[in-house]
This record gives sequence, structure tokens and C-alpha cells, in this order.
Amino acid sequence: TAIALLHRAISLRPSFATAHHWLGVALLNSGRIDEAVATLEHAAQLDPRSPAIADNLAFTLLAADRSGEARAVCE
Repeated sequence: TAIALLHRAISLRPSFATAHHWLGVALLNSGRIDEAVATLEHAAQLDPRSPAIADNLAFTLLAADRSGEARAVCE
């Protein structure tokens, strides 16, 4: 599965923000919202200037009913 492949990519290169980003998206699409939030937050720490990561983190925080945090990500 995509999730397993992304975990493998991260194990090979833990600082690869893009792999964390897409893992977060895959987790969200699988309904694993809390894991997706944590993964996307980590991706944002690795690459704080990425608008794609910020957008997906905000969207995932909204899905987790954390609108205040989502708003802060967008500011």
C-alpha cells in the first residue's frame, strides 16, 4: 500500500518532508485523522516554508474539528 511504501521511504530518509507530507495525506484519506495531523505537523516542522504542507495540515486540522489551529496555520 501507499502508506507502507511511504513509511519505508521515511525509514530510509527520516528528514524527507515530502514523504511525511504524502504519508499524512494518505493517512487522512484512510480515515486515520489523528495520525495524519501528527504526520503533517512533523512535515511542517521539516519544511516550514511549504505552502502545500501548510494547506494539507490546515485541511486535516479542520477534519479533526480543530478549526482554531487550522486558522493559525493559515496565518
